[in-house]
Amino acid sequence: MEHGQGTGKGIFYSPALIAIVPVIAVIADYSLTFLLSGGREFILAYEASPLLRYAVEYDLVLVYSGALVLFYYLAAWLVLVLLRGSDLYAIGVALISLVSLTHFLGGLSWYFRQPLYSDTVIGLSLMCVLIALFLFAYSLSRGWGTMKRMENP
Repeated sequence: MEHGQGTGKGIFYSPALIAIVPVIAVIADYSLTFLLSGGREFILAYEASPLLRYAVEYDLVLVYSGALVLFYYLAAWLVLVLLRGSDLYAIGVALISLVSLTHFLGGLSWYFRQPLYSDTVIGLSLMCVLIALFLFAYSLSRGWGTMKRMENP
């Protein structure tokens, strides 16, 4: 029986359930942004995301947010399905969790409004990108078939 199907291991081995985590984080991020920012003009002036600023400027927030939520869910699900059975699966779950945490902390930046806090959130975002690029290069260098065989000899 495959992990997560009646084994009692929780959501860790369920890509469909784990993919909900970044969706919740994005919804929390943007809810906090609009709740705590103080208005449209503050978002346009201080929001770190150029895509969100564009969406706010042209009244496309619902379309943009819906597309982003769909993208995050599908991307997280697809990555975890592809990594299932490899030695990188747990790292994929950790990276998705870190991206989700970064979104949530980004929404909270409107509460703290401190440059150091905002810079830390941006640093976490960059760290996520670097980790993803490193893992992609690592998986290419090891070969996909090798990683699958190591987990299931």
